[in-house]
Formats: sequence, structure tokens, C-alpha cells
Amino acid sequence: MNKRLIFKIAGTELATLFYSPIAWFLLVAFAVQVGLDFGNIITEIVRIKVLRGSITFSATAGVVLGGQGIFEVIQKTIYLYIPLLTMNLMSREYASGSIKLLYSSPLNSTHIITGKFLSMVVFSLLFVAVLALPVVAMAITIPGMDITLVLAGLLSMLLLILTYCSIGLFMSTLTSYQVVSAVATLSALAFLNHVGEIELALNRKDYVANTQFDADFHMRCVEASGNQYLMNIYQLIMGHVPKSYYLNTQNEPFARQSLEDHRMILDAIREGSPTKAQQRVKKHTARIIKAIREKRA
Repeated sequence: MNKRLIFKIAGTELATLFYSPIAWFLLVAFAVQVGLDFGNIITEIVRIKVLRGSITFSATAGVVLGGQGIFEVIQKTIYLYIPLLTMNLMSREYASGSIKLLYSSPLNSTHIITGKFLSMVVFSLLFVAVLALPVVAMAITIPGMDITLVLAGLLSMLLLILTYCSIGLFMSTLTSYQVVSAVATLSALAFLNHVGEIELALNRKDYVANTQFDADFHMRCVEASGNQYLMNIYQLIMGHVPKSYYLNTQNEPFARQSLEDHRMILDAIREGSPTKAQQRVKKHTARIIKAIREKRA
């Protein structure tokens, strides 16, 4: 593999990205979000100290890695930035016809994709650098900060962003329309984000949150269809869903099986297999109906 060609593709992609206002807008918006979220977390910790007189938990874990820490808050919304970042990667090449020029040069698909992904690695490092700014402030103000814990958190955020970028790059290879690529990426990441939230709620045994995430997952699926009539019908039906279904979501074995069903449906959607997705939806629906009938009996 010719590394020089890969680096050249990555450099060209980064130059194109920063010549447009999108890259600067994303960095500024992300920096503002990190600053606001960090300020809110510090304000909450100060409020706790004023009310209780002291802090009984690790400041490092509370600010950075806790349930309401900066990393936890950011990782719930970071996927919203990715579609704008990745929608042009391959779609622009298809739409402009420059993909033919790339293939006529001494390049192959591996060079092109690796170069494009390398550019996303560099931009992801900029995101992590912005996220590291509150860490620098903490290192100055918090004595004995656990730096290894913070570095592990930054590494996990980098890997998460790169995972999202790889999904966006894949979506960009499927179409020459940048908007379609962005919408497809956003839909896929939203699905994954909600499935992850459902599992976290189950692990915490927070069945109220699990019920809400479960309903949100179904709504996301309907919204992804882009069919307004289907969305209206779904909202009408949801107003009459038996309460026994929601009671079943508070049963851990039932809830975990539903989570597995959702994953299988999502896998079929990502594979682009409507037949397989339809079969899995029918199987999931049949199991729900059976559970409701057993609850009523």
C-alpha cells in the first residue's frame, strides 16, 4: 500500500473540508456545547457543596466520567455532528464525477477509503482536543486529579467518534446525494444511540427510562421511513396501546429480549434487506401480542 498516496488523499480532503464553513462551524458549535455543559456541571457541584457543606464523591469522576459527567453528556449528542462531517466524503466524488479521475490514477478503493478515513481521524482528534480543554482547567484547579482516568475517557471518546465516522463514510459510499448520505447517517446513529440507551437503562434497572427509550426507538424507525401517513397512523395507534405492554417492559427478561429483537431489526435495516427486516418485525410483534394476551389472562 502506497502511504504517500494515502496521506495525499487525506490532506486534500482536510483542505477541502476547511475551505468550506462546515468544519469551522462544527468546531465552534462543539466548543460552545462543551463549554456550556462543563459550566452546568461545575455549577451543580458547587450547589451540592453549598447545600451539603462538602463533596463526598470523587471530583474527577463527578466532573468527567460520572452519570452526568462531561464525557457522558457529550457522548449522547456527539453523533449529531457526524452527518455534516461525513456526507461529502464519497458522495461529492460521485456527484462531480471526480471518482473516475481517481480510479484512472494509480489508486484503488483501499487507497481512497483509507485516505478519507485518515482525514476523519485528524478531525476527530480536533474534537478530542476541544473536549480536553475542560480537563486542563480541572488539572489546574483540582489537586490530585486522576489523570489516567481522564485519559481513558478521552481515548474512549476518540474511539466512539471514529466509529461514528466510519458509519458515515460507509453511508457516503452508497449514494451520490449528500443530503441522502447525511440523513442515512443520522438515522443509523440515532438508532444505535437509542439501542445503547435502552441497554444502559436495563443495566441500571431503570424501567421507566427503558419504557421511554423503547417507545422512542419505534418512533425513530417510523420517522426514518419518511412517510408522513405512516407517522400519523403510528401516533394514533400509540395512543391506544394497552398499558399491559408497558408493564411488560418492566419485566427484565422480556425487556432484554425486546432489546435483542431491536438489534436484529436494526442489523437487517443496515444490511439493506427489507425482507429480513419485515420478517424480524413480524416475529417481534407476534411475541409482543403473545405477552399482552398472557398478561390479560
